[in-house]
Amino acid sequence: MIIKTMYATFGKLDEARLDLSEGMNVLYGENESGKSTWSAFLRVMLYGISTKERTKTGVMADKDKFLPWAGKPMYGKIEFSLDGKDYILERTSGKGKVLQDAKITEVETGKVLDIPEPVGETLLGIRREVFERTSFIGQAQIAVSGDKTGELEKRICALATTGEEDVSQKQVIDRLEREKRALKYNKRSGEILELEDELTKLNKTIDEAQREAFELTTLHTEIQALREKEERALGDIERAKVLEARRNLEYIKVAQNELEEARAELKSLEEQETVTPQQASEIEAKYKQYEEKMRIYTNCCERLDGESPAEQQEIPDGPGTKPVISAAICGLVSLALYFLIGLFAIPVAVLTFAVVYFAAVSAFYKKYGVKNRGELNLMREDAAKKVRTLEILQEDCARAKGECDAAEETLKAILNMLGGGYSVADVPQILENVREYQLKLKALSQKVETCTAKCDAVKVGRDIEELETLAEKSINDETPCASEEQLRTICTRAREESEVRARQLAALEERICARGELGALQARRSAVEEELAEKNKNYEALSLASQLITELQTELARKFAPTVEKAAAEIFGYLTGERFKVVNIENADMALSVAENPASPTRNILQLSGGTLDELYLSVRLALCEALLDKKVPIFLDDALVNFDDARVEKMLTLLKKLSNDRQIVVFSCHLREQEFAKRNNITGGTVK
Repeated sequence: MIIKTMYATFGKLDEARLDLSEGMNVLYGENESGKSTWSAFLRVMLYGISTKERTKTGVMADKDKFLPWAGKPMYGKIEFSLDGKDYILERTSGKGKVLQDAKITEVETGKVLDIPEPVGETLLGIRREVFERTSFIGQAQIAVSGDKTGELEKRICALATTGEEDVSQKQVIDRLEREKRALKYNKRSGEILELEDELTKLNKTIDEAQREAFELTTLHTEIQALREKEERALGDIERAKVLEARRNLEYIKVAQNELEEARAELKSLEEQETVTPQQASEIEAKYKQYEEKMRIYTNCCERLDGESPAEQQEIPDGPGTKPVISAAICGLVSLALYFLIGLFAIPVAVLTFAVVYFAAVSAFYKKYGVKNRGELNLMREDAAKKVRTLEILQEDCARAKGECDAAEETLKAILNMLGGGYSVADVPQILENVREYQLKLKALSQKVETCTAKCDAVKVGRDIEELETLAEKSINDETPCASEEQLRTICTRAREESEVRARQLAALEERICARGELGALQARRSAVEEELAEKNKNYEALSLASQLITELQTELARKFAPTVEKAAAEIFGYLTGERFKVVNIENADMALSVAENPASPTRNILQLSGGTLDELYLSVRLALCEALLDKKVPIFLDDALVNFDDARVEKMLTLLKKLSNDRQIVVFSCHLREQEFAKRNNITGGTVK
């Protein structure tokens, strides 16, 4: 598989594009530039993203961790070639799905391939766990141990044998252990312990059966006495039923008579109805309208009486010419006196005119109770307003009188329809009579309903014909010693006690029968002992099988180890300048140790420096890739060389360049030294931004 181009809206990648070439690719990027995001994107595109995974403290689920920062839906597309053909792998998101459905299209034909999820298993031929433990190498994932799923172990077993990959030795051992636990788990559970418990119970049952025979006669006697007591109670119950039936029939008869009387009384009252509820409602509504109109008319009349003066006084607009005429006459008289007496004519005449004029004007204003013309004008305006108000009140009174008369005529028309010569004054009494009638009608209707309910109640749960048949039965004059309910209690208790004794008797007979068939119990005990012996034998066989498979697993690891040990030792020795020439793999769990040469003692890997330990792990990872994976599986390294010194980086890149002749290799790095190596060796390089 050769990846050509990747397009991603994923985490910090926003519609980003990354072009790769066949062979080796070295891509430089600073921290937080998206190198690890591109690596995670490739893994998700091949093997999908889990929507069931939940974010926990310190660990964020991929579906949350790689939500696009731009707020867009996740999207991814990879253009790649496989077996000489070009394909496009695309995943989209929507409707609660996050890069769930993979679509693979053959570029030449446009045909969409039907490949089940996860598509990476079909395209690369390996499962996700193997991909992550071998060819997908990150700085924090460089260790080769910790495969909890058994997938890497399956690959290792397939390499060492010709067996299938579907079942690993670890899984077989786990299954054997489960079978052993089903037979016997410590001292608490398992089929063996259950059989042992059953055997103990069988022995106890045989011993106890011999102590129970003497109880048989006593139980038979008690059961007989209880049955006789129950029969006597049943006879008394039958007499009580007859008496109760007779009483019930009497109750029903009384209730029916009360119902018939109530219905007859209701029918008689309904025949006395003179005004229907609808007519009464209409009369009441019209009467209320009439009262309202009469109230309005009365109010108008009262207001009109309050506004009408005894005499309408007409107020002039001023003194007029009378003061002038009076003053002029007085002036002429003064002038005449001048000629007769010889007084000063003109001053006297003017003074006389003025005195007379002002006296006349003052008298005029005093007459109307004002001081000047302004107050006189205000008085005239007030008088005019009163006149207008009086006219309006007269108009309102006339209109209210007309409406009142109309309402009265309407009410009279409705009363005439009733007959009986009713007048408007009779309306309150009519309405009161209707209310009283309705109350009586309602009371009688409720009485009928009550009587009906009572009649129905006494019939509920009772068959009249059955009661009549039962009441006709002949019984002796002996009255039951208790009520039917008490008799039923006596009967029930006797029956229950009898049933308890019967169950005790049945259990006792069963135990006695078991005692009498002691041979059957002994046969069962023999069968249990045989089955127990067989289970113990199976348990021993499972233990032996588990031990043998464990030894076989060790042997397989021994056969597999030299293949990977040799390849890993060559790589590790090359990186360390032949300082360490030996790499040991202890078992399929990839427990590692190293040595300077075959004659030297092995050294615990925890004694190595951090950088050297990373170099060892990477050597083993590359050896596993070469041993387990097809050449079509690409190798991705995400800052896997970050702890290498410059000299060992140079050697590792040289080795990777050699390996890239057979498979595509992509190296992400946050150092420029890898990019400079690529430039010197004509290797495809680039920058992740």
